[in-house]
Amino acid sequence: MALGQNVLDALHLQGSSAQAVTDASGTRGVVQKCLISNVQIGNLTLNNITASVTANLGHGIDGFIGSPLFLSYAVQFDFANRKLNIYNPFDIRFDPKHSVGMKIGMDIYRSPIVSATVDGNPTIGFIDTGCGVPLKVTSLWIKSVVCKDPLQQTGVGGNTMLGRFEGDTYDVQSLTIGDQKLLSAKPITTLVTRDLKDDVQGFGVRIGLWIFKDFTTTIIYPRLSIVLSSPTTN
Repeated sequence: MALGQNVLDALHLQGSSAQAVTDASGTRGVVQKCLISNVQIGNLTLNNITASVTANLGHGIDGFIGSPLFLSYAVQFDFANRKLNIYNPFDIRFDPKHSVGMKIGMDIYRSPIVSATVDGNPTIGFIDTGCGVPLKVTSLWIKSVVCKDPLQQTGVGGNTMLGRFEGDTYDVQSLTIGDQKLLSAKPITTLVTRDLKDDVQGFGVRIGLWIFKDFTTTIIYPRLSIVLSSPTTN
């Protein structure tokens, strides 16, 4: 979890000594840490959370909630109704006629990973719930595929807990996780990330939640699975 300095100032909280971190773009920097006694998300209360203190993020965003906070739950992103639902992972049920499930793994940072195919090339995909862009392909993946003109432009980027980042882009034509095709109609411009952690773990792509916008997407962390369901509007 990361909180903006403006939140700590408003709550009169103090950060600890500085610690070295690497953010989602691969940028290395130094942040302070802060112990939060409790964080409430809807009806869910999480206690004794250590948060990184970051610059003010702007755009009405006060902080980032990392997926490791939800490791004991089933977390459902209901895009059609603009809801985040949190369930007991062993009680939630799905209609098999309108849902497809697949297994996920966990990386060393306890984030979900899946088998993916990007432009016909099998790789490992990292589901990045806090990704500021729809997709990021890694520099390792770019080096491993034959592309006539892989890098299209520069100056596209987003925000991380260490601030703004920019990079080159690449047009992905197709993306599949498991047996589910997620991109087929038109290419999507993706950011090329040079995150050393991704290269070391062999990731080819970071998959942002925007990619799942046509589904009700449920990540069931204790059961190591993800379920994509047809959306319903309440």
